Formats: sequence, structure tokens, C-alpha cells
Amino acid sequence: MGLSLEPFTLKKIGSPQVFQTGETFRQAPLTDYQHPHDLFMGLGADHTRTKGAVSYLVGADVVGSPTLGPTPFMDRVQDRTPPRHGWMFAFGQKREIHGNFEAYLFEATIKASTRGTVYTRAESVDKDILDAGFHPRGVFHRHRHSQVGAVTIGYLSNFLQRRAGTFGAGADVTGYSVPLNLQDSYGSPVSYHVFIHYSLRGQTTHAH
Repeated sequence: MGLSLEPFTLKKIGSPQVFQTGETFRQAPLTDYQHPHDLFMGLGADHTRTKGAVSYLVGADVVGSPTLGPTPFMDRVQDRTPPRHGWMFAFGQKREIHGNFEAYLFEATIKASTRGTVYTRAESVDKDILDAGFHPRGVFHRHRHSQVGAVTIGYLSNFLQRRAGTFGAGADVTGYSVPLNLQDSYGSPVSYHVFIHYSLRGQTTHAH
């Protein structure tokens, strides 16, 4: 089950998120905002049975991910909460008629104690934030590129463990590298994130 309290805690336009693009609100492009997630982002159940060397999986979802293709970002553990443990590097490229835009990501998690976890994330993303939006039909021009960097460091503490689940709290801070063509508009932003964390038998509820 994927659950978000954002429909009750955010305005309809969503949450402020610096440099965020690619989403819409009332058919208009959003800049520096991310729309709220649904209350139920995943709701279903599955059953696995192993017979010999073969495993059978049967599942059904009222709200769920597509059967084929990658897991949506809101259902990936590393996007709801800090990664459980390890080191990851990712590369992606968005290809559009007005240009290709690349992104690089590195994140790692270190177990600091039996209940504490330190996590970090570094990313560099090529954005077209200066030209985001819709264009009249038949009009073409290449979008201006802005290479934005961000480094995050945070800490998660699981302060209470019971049969009902694990309760935790955490916080992180993110500093940004702003390209020259965005410095007049953005300056040198810094963002802070404080959240509570609840896990029940492998499922997670995340609020901030």
C-alpha cells in the first residue's frame, strides 16, 4: 500500500519545490511546484506460492502500477524515504523535439547506529526551465539549457519499535549549484525537509 497525506496538507497547486518542472495544474505548466500525490498511490494485495523451483505470483490492485514497465517514482522506496542501505548511481536522458536533456544521480546510505541512518544524494540535471510551457502549434525553437546541481545530506532516527510498526523522524538539508542564466531569478537557494516515518510490515507511510 502506498499512502500520502498530501491531499489534506497541501494546497491544490501542490508543494513548493525549487527548479521543479514537467507537471501541470489546471492545464497550465507548473514551475517550482510539484502537484500533490493521491491519498492512495497503491492499494492492493498479492500472494506468492513456491512449488519446487517455480514460484507463482497472483495479485490484484484497486490502485496500482502498470503490469509492464518500471516502478513509478512514488512507489520506489528511495523516493518516499531514504534508501535502506547501499550505494546507487543513475543516468537518464529526456529526448524532446526541442532538445535532449541529461541527468545524473548518486545516492548513498550509511548505518550510523542501530536506529540511526545517514543518507546523502547528489544530482546534476539539465533543465529547460527558462522555456518551460506550451508553444503555439507549428512554432519550433530549441530550449535554453540550465545545468542545475543539488547536494542533500540527512539523518533518519527510528526512535520507537513496536509490534504495530516502527516510528521514526528525520530531516535533511539541500544546497544548490545555480547556473549563470538562472542566478538573477533564483540566487543561492537552500531547502530544508523535516518528516515523520512509519513502517508496518514492509509498508511505509511518509509525511512532512
